[in-house]
Amino acid sequence: MENTVIFEGNETFQVPCAVVDHHLQKAPEGALKLLLFLLRNGTRAFLLEDLKTALALSEEEIEKYFSFWIKAGVLFRAGGRYYLERPKVSTSDVMRYSADSVSQRMQNDDGLKFLYEKAEEVLKKPLTAEDSSLILSLTDWIGLPAEAALLLIEYYGSEGKSLRAIHKIAVEWIEKGITSYELAEQEIEQANLRKQASAKIAKLLGISGRALTAAEKRLFDKWKDLDLSLIAEAYERSVQNTGKYAYNYMDKILDAWVGAGYRTAEDVATSEEKPKTAGKQKNRRKTAKKVTIDKDAVSSIEWEILSHAGNGSSGSPDAS
Repeated sequence: MENTVIFEGNETFQVPCAVVDHHLQKAPEGALKLLLFLLRNGTRAFLLEDLKTALALSEEEIEKYFSFWIKAGVLFRAGGRYYLERPKVSTSDVMRYSADSVSQRMQNDDGLKFLYEKAEEVLKKPLTAEDSSLILSLTDWIGLPAEAALLLIEYYGSEGKSLRAIHKIAVEWIEKGITSYELAEQEIEQANLRKQASAKIAKLLGISGRALTAAEKRLFDKWKDLDLSLIAEAYERSVQNTGKYAYNYMDKILDAWVGAGYRTAEDVATSEEKPKTAGKQKNRRKTAKKVTIDKDAVSSIEWEILSHAGNGSSGSPDAS
């Protein structure tokens, strides 16, 4: 074989860089065959029988290799179909799967089976048909890896959220680009930090015995990086000026203070002392100026008296 390899012909198709950069050595030969075939025929639809004939693979192998590329984030499954790009979904989208579809997927995917088992432990109840459909939707319709979906269910399930509410959060994750276990871990960590910050602010404002409103959660999250003394001072101003705890009023005050560069309540107090100090200094200058004028006048009068005395005025006591 000659050392020079020449590619001839104009018919080409694109391969995602991630396939070559990260999966070329680890991907099974059958998985590479499947992906190359799909990329070459990206605008066509194939039945399972078509794939079995074209690739000389069994149904189980094809399912396994599809799962490989889904976990790798190269292919996406939605509504029983596979896509080369992540499908757009909204929080109101819920793909419904039959019990047979769920059972078949669990048989062919150990990761998904583990997800169902752990979900039952977290939710502390047997999964209903609707629950099972929602969990499969997390991976097949929304596109979360099973391990990331497990983190999601563990965290928000422990807070008492329903699977339908968790499903909506999963859509928000995808919209923010949270598509891997590592990114899911980071998001959970940030959620914990937000939760801790909100708890501190709620305690500072004397809120207890009730859940925070949606507006309070939004504003407390906005204030999470502010010094607590600044928030406490804004609360005091709110009570003084409105007679009550008014979080919208507090937010306006805090916006103004942050915009002015104040970081603590001490910064606010210092800034408010400056005008008073400046006023006192101004008054002192006015007083000092007035005193100077009076001294000049007195000196002038004294000079006139001394002058008359030097000229031997009859009005002088020494003349007698």
